Amino acid sequence: MLLSKEHPEEALTWCRRAAELRPDNPQYGYTYAFYLYRAGKLDEALKAIRPVRERFPAHEDSMLLERQLRQERERRSGDGRER
Repeated sequence: MLLSKEHPEEALTWCRRAAELRPDNPQYGYTYAFYLYRAGKLDEALKAIRPVRERFPAHEDSMLLERQLRQERERRSGDGRER
């Protein structure tokens, strides 16, 4: 997270690794999906948040993020912008 402003791709790499190494902690997967979204990678963020939601359906942060990502995808598809 500390790298996210100046080195966003490196931050994504570390977030992904943390999520892969600690699938038992939903916060790591959530964080990875969140930073994917901030990097403009909506479809990848949705793909990353799905396993977190499946494994931890009551995790509130990931629930809210998934809702936001789905709304953004719907908004984009309604605008004629790519998904």
